[in-house]
Amino acid sequence: MINVNRQKPSAKQSMEGLKRLGQYLFELRLRRDLSLAQVSCKVGTNASYLSEIEHGRKMPDDNLMRELAEFYGLDENNLFEMVGKVPLSVREELESNVLLQRILKEIAGMSFNSETKQELYLKFYQTFRKFAYTGVQ
Repeated sequence: MINVNRQKPSAKQSMEGLKRLGQYLFELRLRRDLSLAQVSCKVGTNASYLSEIEHGRKMPDDNLMRELAEFYGLDENNLFEMVGKVPLSVREELESNVLLQRILKEIAGMSFNSETKQELYLKFYQTFRKFAYTGVQ
């Protein structure tokens, strides 16, 4: 189930998310018996930067997050959400879809309170799920 009450993470939560991401990537690499050099070569970065990420000291850029997700066979959205960032795929969809931009701009411009906005977004989500998963065409 989707968490409709999630808010932007605090600085402390972001640091915790960064550490969680680093630990997760470190464990994935070790489970696959890969070196930093091997992974960094495959994802197009250097081993020292990857080490900084795994130690929770550096935030990977968005394209590297995508490359890491692809390399490890993960859903990139989960990695972005782990550190409290809007997933790259979501931003790309928003940037390329003028209708979606218009809808969100109008909703933002209305004097709805946050509960009403969440209710509207939940209805939108439920409609999407019905459309996508029941074969409505």
